[in-house]
Amino acid sequence: MPKPPQAVFDSIYAFPPNRDTLGGTAYFIVGNSINPADSADHSGLPANSSNSSVPSAHQPTGFKQPTDDPTQSVHNLTNPTDPTNSSDHSNHSDHSSAHQPAHQLPGNILIDCPPWHEETADFLTQHGGVRWWIFTHRSSFGPLQTVRALHRAFSNPATTLEESEPAAQSAAARCELVVQEQEAYLLPNLPVTTFREEVTLSPELRVIWTPGHTPGSACVWLDRAGGILFSGRHLLPTPQGELMPLKTAKTFHWFRQLRSVQALIDRFSPVNLAHCCPGASVGFLRGALSVDRAYERLTTLNLAAAKLDPVALQSPSLSETPDQ
Repeated sequence: MPKPPQAVFDSIYAFPPNRDTLGGTAYFIVGNSINPADSADHSGLPANSSNSSVPSAHQPTGFKQPTDDPTQSVHNLTNPTDPTNSSDHSNHSDHSSAHQPAHQLPGNILIDCPPWHEETADFLTQHGGVRWWIFTHRSSFGPLQTVRALHRAFSNPATTLEESEPAAQSAAARCELVVQEQEAYLLPNLPVTTFREEVTLSPELRVIWTPGHTPGSACVWLDRAGGILFSGRHLLPTPQGELMPLKTAKTFHWFRQLRSVQALIDRFSPVNLAHCCPGASVGFLRGALSVDRAYERLTTLNLAAAKLDPVALQSPSLSETPDQ
């Protein structure tokens, strides 16, 4: 019997580690538990970034959505910018005149690929399906047939959901995949929407490009519980419960990864980055499922020393990745 997802925070769940993604942990955010009265902006955006025009649930800022034309299944923005340059995060070409209430997610969010079996399908269906499926890095995709099966399950309600469940059907009918543009080619023949620097799905949720671990590595920031960062494999827990980047034989570009860490430090603060939910090595957390005091832990990292000696950031046992 597969282990059920565990609640990390209110309406946020962690799936058991997925062996198909090398022990990766996927997360599910239920999007219908927002307090509209809580409209404070803790997004970490610089002062010159515009938040006055809030995108609708059907037209988030930062990318263009796919059409029904199979020859145009991947869309993105032009003129990429370096995510380590935080001077302007508002240079996006696609805005909508429609507005949505502040702090309302555009449906349920799935981050990375959970173990795919009947229990996973039932859990997601019972919570209303998946509106947006975000991938934090290429290793989080899992087998392509799994991605297609899960996407199909929440994009074709006529064949995958009971007709007596209109709410679930509504969410499932518009499941869309989100990935940084450099890794979209790994999802062929799927309606992928891409972004370059970042994408804003709502004032409460943003996907931020953090290259280094892979070319298209990204983190997901959620404005709940003091600010939660879903870090994929960009930041991982240590056996001591700390939080840091990890250089491995598969790391794409170590210096870029360190710059991406510094960009997060520059962008956020203790006010809006309280927790981190890593995408792997959660066994080191001993059941905690998240790392607290996330911003404080990041500011203690000696990133300059790590450029010369990556071991300066990590303990010898950190290379072991538990999947329990």
